Amino acid sequence: MTKLKFSILLILMAGIAAIPACKKKAAGAREAQQASSANEPLSTAFVVKTPIAIQASPEARAKAVVALPVGAAVDIFGTRVADLKTPDTAFWYKVRFTAPGAAAPVEGFVSEREEVLRENFLVFNKKTEERTTVEDAQGNSVDKVGVPGVMATTSVNLRKSPAMNGAVIRQLKNGEVLKVLAISASTVEIDKKRAEWYFVSDAQGQTGYCFGGYMLAGLYDELAQLQDVGFRFIHGWATVTAKYAKALRAPVGADTFNLNSLPMADSDKPKSEILKGAILEIDGETTKSTDRYRVLARFEAEPEYFIQKYYYIAKSDVKFTGDYFTISGKQPHKIEKTLAKDLNTYLRGDVNLQCTRVLPFEGGSDSEKRSFLAIQTALGHAYSVSEDNGKISCLGVNERISLLVETKEGKNIFLGKLGRGEVSFVDLDNNGAPEVVSETYQMRAGSFLQVYAIAEGRLSPIFSYSNEPDTCLSARLEGRYLIVEGGAAEDSDEQLTERCGKNLAEMLKENKAVALNTKHRSFPAYLRYDGAKFQPIEKPDDLPGNPG
Repeated sequence: MTKLKFSILLILMAGIAAIPACKKKAAGAREAQQASSANEPLSTAFVVKTPIAIQASPEARAKAVVALPVGAAVDIFGTRVADLKTPDTAFWYKVRFTAPGAAAPVEGFVSEREEVLRENFLVFNKKTEERTTVEDAQGNSVDKVGVPGVMATTSVNLRKSPAMNGAVIRQLKNGEVLKVLAISASTVEIDKKRAEWYFVSDAQGQTGYCFGGYMLAGLYDELAQLQDVGFRFIHGWATVTAKYAKALRAPVGADTFNLNSLPMADSDKPKSEILKGAILEIDGETTKSTDRYRVLARFEAEPEYFIQKYYYIAKSDVKFTGDYFTISGKQPHKIEKTLAKDLNTYLRGDVNLQCTRVLPFEGGSDSEKRSFLAIQTALGHAYSVSEDNGKISCLGVNERISLLVETKEGKNIFLGKLGRGEVSFVDLDNNGAPEVVSETYQMRAGSFLQVYAIAEGRLSPIFSYSNEPDTCLSARLEGRYLIVEGGAAEDSDEQLTERCGKNLAEMLKENKAVALNTKHRSFPAYLRYDGAKFQPIEKPDDLPGNPG
């Protein structure tokens, strides 16, 4: 599949505007009851996982009229119909179902309870209007309204029903645009992607359903303009080969894009020119009228929150490379060749070798020596790379990843990922095999501590805790000891009990290997890992540093 990482939903005409993701309705939000005419349903729904009963009246104990089979389509003629027994808390759909070959339709009620409907009864609501925000030529945000549409970001199946086992009508092409007629009221997870299903119509009027995890939503007219120039999604990197390459605003035309409008842009940089040697992330190309790549400019505005914008560049001004690993491999780095290749294969491409650090550990018994590597790496291009006391800092990468490898008989065996934090080895129980510590610093959000044991050829989590500023408890490792601190020095016992009790209960619920109880109030608490649990001990004499 094409690699696309849409942290923020972007609705584009020329691929320039960035808008935040839509807000979902608050849980438990109630809508007013709706009813339709006898002939025109409000919406349709599909049963996609398990059969659902249509009941004779809107109450739990009512007689079941028919069981809707998987794949059944149902017309909805009423929503929020109050339950006869509990009208304030339970509601029903009024539905009509016509079975194949049946002389007459069956009418009745289907529960609206979330536990019954979640990812099983997909209700499709008509969608006639799309609202979005784009940027004009001056960089100002402009609200636009139009017909809703979607564009296929890879080869996607158009199906007769909204389910992965639904009959396939045909395969949509990468870059094909369709009109949206309706959208499912709830999302489903497919291939680790969570999104809605769309009911769509193609250029020939053929209708069907496609999964939104592989579609880009936007205004139909604007997406159609991209389709007119043969736009298709690709993934890769390009190195500027021209002395000066122009950043273009749109897939056609000569209007330039103001690079100074991008976050982190150098104030004295020419407004639309990119210097030779610059590395650009490419997410698409035009194949008709013009030969241009679409450039993705992506910036981390704050931790875990990305802003991204697009501009275009002539293909003749750059050299395209599919995998960033190819570019990084030609630059100075310290990573052994076989390990580097294995790492890139494991992470499915784009490994940045300049932003990769390898920490070795030798352990095990005298009869069975074991060798491990903790690897901190990143995907994609970095705008700056620096190293301080063995720690590598990279700015501008798409994703940071830490993982563990065991080297055995000349082979690299990947044991699992460790998030994106600083990684170290500590033999906590002094048995010759290391535990792996990952600590992620989240700026104003505090830090996240994770400890793993290596068991049966894989990583096994034994402790994790988020040291957030507003929590009473904090946890850290000092040498071989886990230290849990609670409260502030000026807190009274009563305040400490009130503030820390809930946090301690949550910590123990998530960390079964910590042998404290919820009534523990003596902080700091010192714990030592014995291979099964973190056991409380007295303050150790060999504690390194300042225990607080």
